[in-house]
Amino acid sequence: MTRTRESAGLPLYWCALGALLTGLAACDLSPRTPEDPGGIVDTTIVNLSDPSLVLYQIRVGLASGRINSYMNAFTQDFTFNPDDRDSLTLVQQKPEVFDNWTFDVEQQVAQIIFADYSQRDVTFVTAESTVVAPDIVVLDEDYNLLVDSERYQGRAELQMLLVGNEWRIFKWIDRRQADADSSWSLLKGQSRP
Repeated sequence: MTRTRESAGLPLYWCALGALLTGLAACDLSPRTPEDPGGIVDTTIVNLSDPSLVLYQIRVGLASGRINSYMNAFTQDFTFNPDDRDSLTLVQQKPEVFDNWTFDVEQQVAQIIFADYSQRDVTFVTAESTVVAPDIVVLDEDYNLLVDSERYQGRAELQMLLVGNEWRIFKWIDRRQADADSSWSLLKGQSRP
């Protein structure tokens, strides 16, 4: 009896399939826990579908030093209004330090802060949230900002606008806490080129 090529390959096929199934049975196919990318904070751009996620975006961007992540929290027509006391302190040294504070200025200042300070962290605690219109929300946030060993405390009035399906800050009014030495305004003003 002569074998045809087709029947001679059949046992080889079954052997290969058996070996493959045996190998797969020995594998652990359960999902694994993601590994930490070397201590780097998650730098993804956050979906800003809720105003509280804008605060998370600031925290992620600030801690990681990723400018695009930080700036994702702001509209292109963003403005910043400093704390009055910190403003008076700095205006004596740099008279126009807080003039025309725009998105571009915020980006420049953030880049300088990221370069000058290796450790950056901020925590926010919501003091009050007000819906002004369906597309405008105002969050009053008490914050504690730590850059290296320097601490800044204050309250940020963050006026947010719904752009498409995402919230972004269009105006930030900064105020120093009564018992604090300085607010975020002071750090921003000192870092402005």
